[in-house]
Amino acid sequence: MSFLLTRPLVAAPEGQAVFFPASYNYAWAAVVVAVVAGVIWMIVTVIRSPLTGLAKALWIAVAIALPLVGVIAWFVLGRDARRSGAGSVS
Repeated sequence: MSFLLTRPLVAAPEGQAVFFPASYNYAWAAVVVAVVAGVIWMIVTVIRSPLTGLAKALWIAVAIALPLVGVIAWFVLGRDARRSGAGSVS
């Protein structure tokens, strides 16, 4: 079983160990760019929303602490606050 950890998964020139194809780097880079863009969108819409200062601070803290979860939660739960102009999300 230990030979699986020492053998490269992709053929590479002699002396080089490549465990993942270069396309994986591009895919992960695209995911990171999408999450960063989502966090920026979330922070801008939170700041522009009619929420109270504490609610805005909490939403921004969630965006920074849990970026992907925060963006999804803001998209799902924050939608009511953006539409209705409510002071906080219940």
